Amino acid sequence: MVKKFSPNKTSDFMGLYVIHDEGNPIYVGISRKVINRIRQHVSGINDNDASLAFKMANHLHGVKGKRKSLMADDHFRTKFEQMKTRIRTMSVRFVQVDNDTELYLLEVFAAMKLDTSKWNTFRTH
Repeated sequence: MVKKFSPNKTSDFMGLYVIHDEGNPIYVGISRKVINRIRQHVSGINDNDASLAFKMANHLHGVKGKRKSLMADDHFRTKFEQMKTRIRTMSVRFVQVDNDTELYLLEVFAAMKLDTSKWNTFRTH
């Protein structure tokens, strides 16, 4: 069941979030702890925590390689940090979804509907 989110909510929740850059949706994500997950995107220290920043830095870096080796590269790491800073300037919208199946389906549907395919690839890594 999808619930409307109250801005006064003080506890974390399971749901879907959409990151917007200058008003345009660029990334759809889901989490059992949405608030914590959004924090990870902007302050995570590795490629799994800050996955969007990693994808953006990889796109800018233009070098193919294994995630671990890219994260060990100083030049790439600088771009990764810059992307986390950039994401901090973006806006986020979210909705609470309590049902696992609905949540997973909603993520794919929202990514397709909002055309976030540049950053939402649904490829495993």
